[in-house]
Amino acid sequence: MEQVRTQPTGGAARGRVRVMIRRIVVGATALVLVLLSSTVTTVFAQNGEDVDAMVQRATVLRQQNRRARAAEVIEKAALLAPDRPDVRRLRELLEFEVNGWEAMAGADFKDWNDTRPGWREGDVSLRRNTPIGAFLIRGAQVERAGRTDEKVELEIYPAFRSGYLALGGGFAPNATLYPRSTLTAELYKTLPAAFEISGGYRRLNFTDQSVNVATGSFGRYMGDFFVGTRVHHFASYGTSVTGIVRRYLSDDGQYVSIYGSTGTVPELIRESADFDVTSNRSIGANALFIVGSRLVLRLNGSLGREEWPGGRTANFKTGSIGLGVRF
Repeated sequence: MEQVRTQPTGGAARGRVRVMIRRIVVGATALVLVLLSSTVTTVFAQNGEDVDAMVQRATVLRQQNRRARAAEVIEKAALLAPDRPDVRRLRELLEFEVNGWEAMAGADFKDWNDTRPGWREGDVSLRRNTPIGAFLIRGAQVERAGRTDEKVELEIYPAFRSGYLALGGGFAPNATLYPRSTLTAELYKTLPAAFEISGGYRRLNFTDQSVNVATGSFGRYMGDFFVGTRVHHFASYGTSVTGIVRRYLSDDGQYVSIYGSTGTVPELIRESADFDVTSNRSIGANALFIVGSRLVLRLNGSLGREEWPGGRTANFKTGSIGLGVRF
């Protein structure tokens, strides 16, 4: 007898179809999730690589003194990675260097170990950074041997790729101690292999004489260190040479330095009587610290020995402090 095969009913067929559809949907969903996860991972990885490249690019531009362009690059990085600490720090630093203000107040002294009266000076300054460079105005007052004097100075630092100009002028209405007027111009240029060179001119117009000064510097950056020398040549009086070793503590410009100077004239001319010196030697140290990205502390101190005609000598010490705020 022939065997009769049982045929599925219509309800059972529909059940199998529904099972197959569910399996297809689950498989497709799993495939979509895998592809989506891979795409998201790739996008995040690419964004991370883009941010790293932007940070590196902004750092190089800043080193080339193209700070406005560096600020544009790091701004894009901040949109992709607003919570990255390195992006945030570099963005804040460039914001100050391109658009920030700095107000400073300071005090300066020089004392000798003989009977000569000391030099006491106070000053205030205001600096404004812009995309094309910095502008600074300073006012100072000095007291020595019962005499006082005041002056005002203006400094401008127009920037260009891998360098800048330092331009300045000053005026003292009374000119009892300060030069009646001063004029300064110096060009700074970064060279290949992290070398830096500068050359410039300064004019000091005292009430009893005018002196032309040629100045220049040469140095090299080596990692966190800068080693360099500066030469001042005072027409008709002589030359001073200063060597410096500076250790940078952070990217925002904090540093500590030691320096030494020697010559037939002081490296810093405060008054006309300083040209009577025939020999000057000194060693010193200075530092710049920034607290919390806003507060600024500048320190400087030196010890030295001066000689005058007739063999007279005296030891001296100098010191200065400056306190400021950035905003």
